[in-house]
Amino acid sequence: MGKETLIMEVKYLDRTEIDRKAWNECVKSGSLNWVYAYFEYLDGVCYEQWGALVAFEGTKYAGVFPLPFRKKWGIYYIYQPYFCQQLGVFGNFEILQNHEFNTAAFLKLIPRKFLRVHLAVHSFCGNLENVPRRPNYVIPAGFTPDDFNKDARKNLKSLEGLVYRETSDLWKVLEIYDTAWGRENMFTWANTYEGFEQALQKLSPASYYAFNAIKNDQVIGAAIFLISGDRIHYVCGAPTSEGREIGIIHGIINHVCEKYTSHKIDLEGSSIPTVAQFYKKFNPMEEHFFRIEQNFRMWR
Repeated sequence: MGKETLIMEVKYLDRTEIDRKAWNECVKSGSLNWVYAYFEYLDGVCYEQWGALVAFEGTKYAGVFPLPFRKKWGIYYIYQPYFCQQLGVFGNFEILQNHEFNTAAFLKLIPRKFLRVHLAVHSFCGNLENVPRRPNYVIPAGFTPDDFNKDARKNLKSLEGLVYRETSDLWKVLEIYDTAWGRENMFTWANTYEGFEQALQKLSPASYYAFNAIKNDQVIGAAIFLISGDRIHYVCGAPTSEGREIGIIHGIINHVCEKYTSHKIDLEGSSIPTVAQFYKKFNPMEEHFFRIEQNFRMWR
């Protein structure tokens, strides 16, 4: 007799109904081992308010689709948390697609109680028709300054001799980030950052790298990168006023390229032209992700 083919079933589960161990095993052993989808990270950035679509193959979690949500004026809606650039389907894509469960199929199964869905989802588990695409820039593993453009190399030359030192003071890194970019992003100190800081505290220290850039014993920049399998996510980084003058972000990105030579460096995308142009200095590959915006789903 041949091996029995199990029927796959997808259920919506609230966070309190999810088996934490089974969830993380599904993500970490799947096609994309991204920290964004770890149970602990979601608990932090979503303030423990999230659910998920879970694809079961028998009793095993074969695929998961996290759904962060909020409730306002009695209406439930799904949103993209801060410091969590992309979500979507996680698990064994081959098994899921053999059962015709790709990203589009999961989206159709989001419960109707969520009247609005605003999500950024990766493109690695199937295409989405008529959904806006956004660019995502990724530096290939093993890139050195020789692979960057002339302007990046010039800036790095002027940054020689700086020190990059790991730090456990996550709140200080976030203070530097807020001073540099908080107002521009319409963030509120400290409410916007508490969930992210809690998410990092819940993770294993091996899942992120936080460090300061130092010149003459003074911190002139700081960053936090998430470590996901063969990919490093640039989730948070900023200069001080002095660091901005000398282009310290060039040094921060290059330092991570040098430290993690076997990893891709995911710079994340940006719809801001000046930021996108800055990332292009590092000659990254361009991927894409989908930006889903569904409103008034009850009547669709």
